[in-house]
Amino acid sequence: MTSDANKMLAALSSELDRKCAELQEARREKRNTDIFILLCAMAILVPTLFVIFGLSLTTLLVPVIFIAIAFFILSPILINQNQQEQGGRTCEQI
Repeated sequence: MTSDANKMLAALSSELDRKCAELQEARREKRNTDIFILLCAMAILVPTLFVIFGLSLTTLLVPVIFIAIAFFILSPILINQNQQEQGGRTCEQI
């Protein structure tokens, strides 16, 4: 009895794997669809809330722009520090 079950499982293993992959793909597509709908709703809701509460988009973008510029300026230091931790060499002049 168990050998018959093992034979049947061995014969159907490829079909089981294919079905599992299909189910995972369906879940992934549903999750992506939900995220897309959420982002579309936020794209409409957030500017509407800005108008209602009298906020300017510039007020929210200034800190983000400042952080981006600071990261861009400080990135060589961060990269150099990362190489030192990994045992890389530094470019120091004597």
